[in-house]
Amino acid sequence: MINKNELTLRENVMLSQKKRSEQIYLSLLLEDYNVTDTLVNAVYNKEVINTADINEINAILNYKEAYREIIQALRTDIDLDLLLKLNKVIARDDGFDWGVLRSSRMPIANSSYIADIPNKEEIVIYLKDILSIENSTEKALNLFSYLVKENMFWSVNISLALIVANKIMIENGCGIILIQEKLIYEFKGLYLAYLNSNITKDDFIQFIYEKCIDGEKVIHI
Repeated sequence: MINKNELTLRENVMLSQKKRSEQIYLSLLLEDYNVTDTLVNAVYNKEVINTADINEINAILNYKEAYREIIQALRTDIDLDLLLKLNKVIARDDGFDWGVLRSSRMPIANSSYIADIPNKEEIVIYLKDILSIENSTEKALNLFSYLVKENMFWSVNISLALIVANKIMIENGCGIILIQEKLIYEFKGLYLAYLNSNITKDDFIQFIYEKCIDGEKVIHI
């Protein structure tokens, strides 16, 4: 695998900032929130909102904070503490325990897959192994595929995996992973196939690599 983009850190941060509202909107769709891009844009830009579900507003603000945390954490290590911190931010007020690993097995909706109870020691070993991968895009996509299958938290596992993988992409000038709305249905189908072992991890990663990496340069005026 080769990096599809070669951006400077500044260019990649600017790209992420330009796409931030869209990233939040698409992440919420991946987690089955019934939101509109209009609402996300309004909340993100602190515009006046006449009617909206308070839970949706809180979720948008939580995601906004999580992306800000990632930018502030560029060039720092990815470890279990960071994952716990981000889950605490993203999943706040969603009715589940947030910022802690699951304490029991969890069946995944529309799937025969049941996620085992996460083991801290095993997570540390897996993270170390994945983060030793030399190519940055390959590293990010392998981390994403591991986190979405491990499902180590009660909720927001897909969007957390996306945010953390994008940390690697941004700090190495590789663009950003952006699963466009028109691809979400296909992504979810492949994700369930991956969980059920109907496709391989490499098949799952290849889809993301081929269709879900954005690397446009943002012109700063």
